[in-house]
Amino acid sequence: MILTDPQSFPTYAPPAMLMAKGDDDRIPDLSITIPTFRRFQMLRETVESAIAQRSSRVIEIVVVDNDPASIDADRLIAELPHVKQANFRYYRNSENIGMTGNWNRCIELGRGHWHTMLHDDDLLDPDFSEAMLMVLSANPHIDGIACQKRNLDQRKTLGEKLIQYENGSHRVLHNIKRKLIEFRRYGLSDHRRVTPQALFWGNPIGNPIGFICRKADAITIGGYDECDYPAADHLFYARFCQRFHLVQDRRAFASYRIAVNETLGEPVIRAMVLSTHRLQEEYVGTGVPLWWRHLIPLNTACEIQRWNTFWNVSIDRRAIEKEIKTILPYPRKYLYNIIRTVLGGV
Repeated sequence: MILTDPQSFPTYAPPAMLMAKGDDDRIPDLSITIPTFRRFQMLRETVESAIAQRSSRVIEIVVVDNDPASIDADRLIAELPHVKQANFRYYRNSENIGMTGNWNRCIELGRGHWHTMLHDDDLLDPDFSEAMLMVLSANPHIDGIACQKRNLDQRKTLGEKLIQYENGSHRVLHNIKRKLIEFRRYGLSDHRRVTPQALFWGNPIGNPIGFICRKADAITIGGYDECDYPAADHLFYARFCQRFHLVQDRRAFASYRIAVNETLGEPVIRAMVLSTHRLQEEYVGTGVPLWWRHLIPLNTACEIQRWNTFWNVSIDRRAIEKEIKTILPYPRKYLYNIIRTVLGGV
């Protein structure tokens, strides 16, 4: 069961070795932890965005390298020598402990009261930390906050980007649609609460970039579960919002990089669809009304269509139907959007 009492926070026998350390050793208010594995050029950009935070709070940057043979700590110091003056630490695992294992190790190694994880290919805006911590300070009842994030889509050729940029009507329509969606989500508020009803429809927060919570709370719910791969972040939020007050801020302070991703092939995306379906069935009668069960097949059909469009894959619909023992309906996108909006699933 996904939403039962969480397991204890996992521990991993292979130790992490400290490979590099900055001069600033103050205890931080916020830890920005960066799990990484063999993506040095992207990691370099990511670390730069973390160091560039403009904040009156003490912020540490912790890199946790999951490649036991990596020499990226030395390369990073050579190319970004100013990290030596920062509140910075670079760890390397003595064994590869897997993706979710490394995420949990990031939580473990961060020393701050507040914790955020930044994937090694994503970027933070300079004002991210200060803006989010100000909201948390002003609203003690909020336990976790996630900002909006923009897509940094690097799959397109330069020519395609120029065509889109020059097409003024395309740009205007896109902006209008974005504003309407934002109003549906937030109205006139600065942030909205993320509830089981919102998570029933999918993962409105996305990957862990831009999400801040207390380190202690992440440990309380058991961290990330490797059995939840490839939807470990979605199911982490599901457990978190059952126990804690989670909100999403309407402002965008982070960039999610979209590039060619070999790991997101058809089998992985199909597993993500099945994880969402499993979570929805578990929510029925607990987090959402019983009659919402009838909406699950339509949601699954539309989710398949969204993934096919976004990643240009062809998901094996029949394999999913066989797994869930249900014939899926035609993905009526407009009907689905109307139902979801009325029921608060935006």
